[in-house]
Amino acid sequence: FGYPGDLVRLFDTLRVMMGDMTITLRNAWARIGWTLGDWKGEFGFTRDSQLLLADWITNDEWCLRDSLGVERSKQVIRDGKSIEEASKDFRVVAFASTLLADNHPHL
Repeated sequence: FGYPGDLVRLFDTLRVMMGDMTITLRNAWARIGWTLGDWKGEFGFTRDSQLLLADWITNDEWCLRDSLGVERSKQVIRDGKSIEEASKDFRVVAFASTLLADNHPHL
């Protein structure tokens, strides 16, 4: 990608990458009955101008509900839960994510 002339191509590529990643994440969580609402990611360029995801994907980057509809993301802190209560939710997500890895080693 050149600067700034390739902005349309850049945004088209970002849109496709985000769409593909969103589908992959939603499908993975759905396999264990969870629902991914949305997520955010930071992208960057390698030294040779390759666009890539340059971020961890954690509870800080998504809205996620378990199979009972309980919010398990950072949103719970915004909604008034204490850090201690939210940390329990984060541990639940950490455990649930091991189920994803067990079923899909490429995730």
